[in-house]
Amino acid sequence: MANDLDFADNRTVLIALVIEVFLYGIYIPLLFVCLWIMISREDAPNWKLIAPLIAMSMISTTHVAVSLYLFIQHFLNLDQQSPATVVAFGLYDALNLIGDGIVIYRCYVICDSRLRVVTLPVMFLLAGTSGGICSTVSFGFGYNSFSALTERLGLASRSLSLVLNATCTGLITHRIWSRTRMVFPIIGPRRAAKCYAVLMIAVESAALYTVAMAVLIGVYAGRALNVAQVPFQVNIQIVCIVPTLMPCRYLTGPRTVHRPYLRKTIMDVEQACSAQVPSLLCDTSSEVDHGVVALRAHQ
Repeated sequence: MANDLDFADNRTVLIALVIEVFLYGIYIPLLFVCLWIMISREDAPNWKLIAPLIAMSMISTTHVAVSLYLFIQHFLNLDQQSPATVVAFGLYDALNLIGDGIVIYRCYVICDSRLRVVTLPVMFLLAGTSGGICSTVSFGFGYNSFSALTERLGLASRSLSLVLNATCTGLITHRIWSRTRMVFPIIGPRRAAKCYAVLMIAVESAALYTVAMAVLIGVYAGRALNVAQVPFQVNIQIVCIVPTLMPCRYLTGPRTVHRPYLRKTIMDVEQACSAQVPSLLCDTSSEVDHGVVALRAHQ
């Protein structure tokens, strides 16, 4: 049965490789900046996030090498049913698993470390990963992405990943927005704007992945055989870039999101609450600090 690359001409495969290498060149500097931020911060480094990011970088580098090998293989019209194809999709499954896991961890931390909040996303992760693994294993039996069973499994896996990210981003958005809005009369518009800036950073990083995954799903669902390789290889590096964006955006963004300013905002809220505001509102307002946790989860 035909391999995925058999549906694409040499020019399309070359374009896919060039774009992936270009995005990889963007990703590596972002990764080093991200790691520098996470390791050099005043608090102890969060190895729960540093270790997955390092693992993703190694997998990403390996995938670039495998993509180069597959291009040479395709260009020279060598045997297309090589293990390299299975390896390429297996690496993608691993990256997706780690990337989605980071998103769930971020949501878990921001939502007060409550397991019931992330129960549904975890189920999406398990189901999507299982579908992706089954889809990848089918390549070892001579199938390709557009075979009936493999196509359904692949689309289901990617759709679940998209839903997972949308769900977690929605939970994060609701958490920060609702808490900030509740204490808005106390902290005022200037302080609230700083918390909303943190929210925007989280949404920006999620939007990039959502668009890339939606395009990939659309191409495979539309059975655009000749161009499918391009969004697939683009998405490989996007999955790696997204987790590094928040710390980098935090460092290079406007001064309104600098951590000292956010801490002062929280202190002002706590002082106001301790003076005159009912205890219920005090408890709620103190949770504005979870806006900062969005940054902490990526440091």
